Amino acid sequence: MVPFEQYDFGSPELSPQSPEELHTYMANMFTANFRSPATPVPALHVGTLVWEDIQNGTYKDFQRHHAGLGVPASDGDRPETLHVLWQSL
Repeated sequence: MVPFEQYDFGSPELSPQSPEELHTYMANMFTANFRSPATPVPALHVGTLVWEDIQNGTYKDFQRHHAGLGVPASDGDRPETLHVLWQSL
C-alpha cells in the first residue's frame, strides 16, 4: 500500500492534506460515482456482490465486478480511482 503522503492527486492545491480531507475527498468521489445513472453491471444490481466479497477478494476481483462502470484508468502518475476506492474499503 502506498503511504498517504506519497499519493499524487494531480494539482497540489487539490490534494488532501490530512486524513480528514482524504476522507472528504473519497466520500465525495464515491457519492459522485454512485449518483450517476445506473449502468448495466449485473453483480452490482442483482445483489450477487456482497460486502464479504469486497473484504476478502483481490483487487482483480473488485476490478472485474466494477469493469462495466467505466471508471477511468490511471493516466500517468495518478493512482487509479478504482484502486484508491478498493484500498479505502
